[in-house]
Amino acid sequence: METLIALRQDGTVGQVIDHLKDTGRPRLNDKVAAKEKALAEFNPDGEEEEPTSSIRQRELRETNYSEIIAVEQYVSGSTPFATQHSVKGAQFPNVLVILSGGWNQYNWPRLLEQIHTGQIPAKQRAGYYRARNLLYVALSRPKKRLAVLATQELSADALLAAESLFTTDMVLGLPFEA
Repeated sequence: METLIALRQDGTVGQVIDHLKDTGRPRLNDKVAAKEKALAEFNPDGEEEEPTSSIRQRELRETNYSEIIAVEQYVSGSTPFATQHSVKGAQFPNVLVILSGGWNQYNWPRLLEQIHTGQIPAKQRAGYYRARNLLYVALSRPKKRLAVLATQELSADALLAAESLFTTDMVLGLPFEA
């Protein structure tokens, strides 16, 4: 059991599977055993093309088992990370809000600029209110401490909005490197 615990923390999926095959405790799931058998029987020097299921099984074996544990914790809700959409109504002692790019519907720098200037073009109003409401959900979750990290460059107007939301002495500008 100690070996299995160590492999779950520091080993790969393949090492965990091999350990389970060697010890028989616990017994491998029938589907996993069948995939392992197919992988072992495949001849890479032969004429036939490797089946997709074997490719996936081989790649899965190379994955760190700790990554599988982290995914399972996330799916079951046991992770310290959550999206802004999933925390509505919940509260936490400490919250880190990360305002990052890559979302088509949420332009955080523009939202902050619009909060400061009050200039919201008619075609952007729906997006403004959606983003503003989501930001409120994220910012209202902590019981004790809140930290907000913007991973995009903020304009002077966006920084002024941040200072009005969080007070000037609590806003730290970091050099931006593209």
